[in-house]
Amino acid sequence: MSSDTIYTFRITSLILTLMLSIALPVKSQSRLEEFTKHFTRKERVARDCHDIEVTNDGLVMVATGYGINVFNGYAWDMKLMDKPKHPRFNKLKRDEKNAHRYYVGGLSKIGFFVLKNDRFRFKEIISFKENKEKLGGRLLNIYQKDERIFFLGASSGCIVYNQQTGQKSYVPPINNTVSFSSLKINQDILITSAKGDLFKLSGNHWLKLVAPPSLIQQYQPIFLKEFENSLLVLISSEKKFYLKTGTSDIREIPRISALIKGGAKFQVKQQKKYLVILTNELLLKLNLANNEIGFQYTFKQLAANDFAFDLQGNIWVTTNNGVLYIELNEKFTFQPNNKGIRKSKRLGNYEVYLLKSEHKIEINNSKRSQTIIFDGFVSDVTLDNNRFLVSTSKGLYKIDTVGSFRKKILNGKFRRVVNYLPKQVFLLAGTQTLQVLNKEYKVINTIRLTDGGIYNTFISTDGVIYYSTVNEVYQIRLSSDFKSVLSRRKLAFPAKTRYSFSFFEKGNRVYIVNALGLFKVDNHEKITCLTANLQNLPLNEQGIYHQKFSFAKPLANNRFFLTPVYSGGDKSRSFPGVLSKNQAGRYTFETRDFKRIGSTVTTDVKKLDSNHIQIITQKKIITCNLNKGNIPAHKFNSYIREVSLKQNISDTIQGDLVENNYKDSIIYQGITQQHKVEKIPYGTNSITLKFASNYYVATEANRYSYKLEGLEKSWSNWSKEQKKEYTNLREGTYTFQVRCKNVYGTISSVDTYTFTILPPWYRTWWAYTLYLLIGVSLTVGASMSYNQYRSRQLRKRNRELEQTVALRTEEISGQKAEITQQATQLKVTNESLNAANAQLQVTAKELKTTNQALHKTNLELQTTNEALEDANAQIKKEQEDKLKYYVQRVSDSNERFVEVIDIFKSRGLEVGLHFLENELNTAGKMASIQAEVREAYPEFIAKLDKVLLDEDITYTQWKVGQCLKLGKSANEISALLDVKPSTIYSYGSRLRKAGLL
Repeated sequence: MSSDTIYTFRITSLILTLMLSIALPVKSQSRLEEFTKHFTRKERVARDCHDIEVTNDGLVMVATGYGINVFNGYAWDMKLMDKPKHPRFNKLKRDEKNAHRYYVGGLSKIGFFVLKNDRFRFKEIISFKENKEKLGGRLLNIYQKDERIFFLGASSGCIVYNQQTGQKSYVPPINNTVSFSSLKINQDILITSAKGDLFKLSGNHWLKLVAPPSLIQQYQPIFLKEFENSLLVLISSEKKFYLKTGTSDIREIPRISALIKGGAKFQVKQQKKYLVILTNELLLKLNLANNEIGFQYTFKQLAANDFAFDLQGNIWVTTNNGVLYIELNEKFTFQPNNKGIRKSKRLGNYEVYLLKSEHKIEINNSKRSQTIIFDGFVSDVTLDNNRFLVSTSKGLYKIDTVGSFRKKILNGKFRRVVNYLPKQVFLLAGTQTLQVLNKEYKVINTIRLTDGGIYNTFISTDGVIYYSTVNEVYQIRLSSDFKSVLSRRKLAFPAKTRYSFSFFEKGNRVYIVNALGLFKVDNHEKITCLTANLQNLPLNEQGIYHQKFSFAKPLANNRFFLTPVYSGGDKSRSFPGVLSKNQAGRYTFETRDFKRIGSTVTTDVKKLDSNHIQIITQKKIITCNLNKGNIPAHKFNSYIREVSLKQNISDTIQGDLVENNYKDSIIYQGITQQHKVEKIPYGTNSITLKFASNYYVATEANRYSYKLEGLEKSWSNWSKEQKKEYTNLREGTYTFQVRCKNVYGTISSVDTYTFTILPPWYRTWWAYTLYLLIGVSLTVGASMSYNQYRSRQLRKRNRELEQTVALRTEEISGQKAEITQQATQLKVTNESLNAANAQLQVTAKELKTTNQALHKTNLELQTTNEALEDANAQIKKEQEDKLKYYVQRVSDSNERFVEVIDIFKSRGLEVGLHFLENELNTAGKMASIQAEVREAYPEFIAKLDKVLLDEDITYTQWKVGQCLKLGKSANEISALLDVKPSTIYSYGSRLRKAGLL
């Protein structure tokens, strides 16, 4: 085999020779929006979307004509890549060696961006001018070989970029090449011209391969791609799909060929044992093991361009009108219930629908469909050879299978009609009667019931009749000719039950189901509850399952399908599920996969075969393929996608109201992991966090729980909200945690974001230092003022005492001189006494008088000493009063200090400083007034000090008294002490009554 043939046989991609941009007409799609989401301009997605990539963190990135559209699970955003004037991107490729680097280009500049430090960092490699001159103005493909990146342009020119060195080299275009297709095979880049010539990139030029490859000659492929394990996919020019696996020969898959016939461009990607095929009009999932199509989606009025898988294996598709998310769910198929079907029955070759319009039925077969209208409510229908029997609230009707005639057989209000083929009789249930009709529709037996209205009825294979009332089930046995009643009994359930009984038969056993469980009737007519003691279902406070059971269908392998009437949603805890026995012989009820169905109101359940169940609901018809394995429980993560702060940008004044205008300032975008703890000023301590997960299946059913460590101790309740705002947080370090629970109940990992709220300036360490200095200054100033005042008082008191002592001493000295003089006189007198005894008596009397005077003087000296002792005691008491006064002044200063701090906190720095300045001025003025009063009215101030120290008056009243003594007016005092004039009048009256003024 020639080298040309080898190269061509291993081609991994061929781009179409003709590029069509107009979508072809497509067939309608029989799926609902449960499995698809369409993101358009309404969600801020560009109209024309091209290449797409999905990161491991769940970011969806799309190349558009406006930039890179990014979806983070919360919202779409447009990244402009350094805001080029016209980015016009259409190519986007992930670096094979660096998962955070992406190459991007199109009709303008070309380069790469890196997801780093929570941002998109773009670097230009090729300018707009260079693109136009060397690449023909349009980038067609991006290839990578080790460290080299190849940018192939529309002119067939190529620019090679070396990642390591940052150097570029240029490969000139092929001469006379107008249109071509490119591919990469075995590390070689090839292009084929419109004429069929094949060229290989060799060094810095294109090398033409001479011999046309046989594979090209035979199939003329428009798409060729080789995958791992020798898997080759080829689409010929005739739009036929070929597959080659291993060493087997290449073979056509006709079913795929028929489906892709109308395709104009193709993409094929492998996902484990599946191939996903995308044309501009449909999407297919091919099982490589059996070549069966497991999934098919047809685009409506859209042209698909590219697709990518997310972590759950589902698909994101870019189109000419936004982006589609498609869930590749093979277990469920949805169809809209456009006809309003409430019940479906397969009767022979006919499909009969009881419609939501309660007076209509629709009969369908392979040839025709017809709708028949009745007078009353249609409750049931059965088939008798070529006739339908229809029970209504107005009577029993018979119609032929082609609807050519309709005839009322019986009048009455009927709820069920049952055809019992073994005896060729019909059982007709009314509200209070059971009637047996023969094959001519004549009544042969009427059973009147008195135990409540009939809601449902059933006849087993052996002819036993069961019927239900509101809360009981009865069993009736008739004679062989059905004309007489042999027995009638009420069935005993293991526990009280009621409402919506229905019946079915499996293996000659009758089963009864209602909202509270599934029950089996054995040969001895004993009832067993199969849904009792299910370990995987929780019970409520009354010992009853939250799960409800209303419809049941038997399945293969002793399994049962059960579903409630109301399932899914936030309020309901009931879901459809499969009841089966485990290895221990106990029944379990598995609902996990069926949670994907969502919120429904079921009106009927139909068994299509042993593995397919059809659930008819009010809005949709759901087909469940129970043969498919369980839906994988993918692990997924939660992400904090955006953190923003509210910042006050302006204040608007309207009358007396001030309106604050805020804007959100984004500080974190959740593109990569948080790399540092954000420090947030106290003035912007209102923070908003937006979060999402990378689980995109049924995102409307995702529920989030969060908590803020440092503020909240427990997780929040599960909520669909993806945003949380915290306002007026105090200073401190906080860690926000969030987790997600998906539609299946699986809980994600926890993502965190840590931030620190800085304290306001008045609660910083330097502010507290300032407060301490101010407090100490106030205390020291008050203490010094008081000490100066008390020192003056003590010095004045000491001078008064010294003057008193000096006066008493002078008096004593005079008395002493007088005594000395008298002593001299006594001496003269004594001499005279020696001379004159006659004068002795007189002298004795005089001496007695003198002694009395001396005694009086001694007493006065003792009194003086006692006065000195009293003065010392007074000084000691005044020192104690001084300490008490000092403590009171310190207490007052502390109170004023606390008041100053509160004003700083509540009213701001400017008001606080103004208040502090007023306090200091007031203190200075008051000190001057006190000094003046003490100088002018010492007796008054002594009395005033005494009543203050005795706590008969307050410190404020003490200051008011001094001001009033100096003749200050009430208004002057009010301005000085911040006391109301009325209060000052009251204080003055009290001081006057005390005799102080």
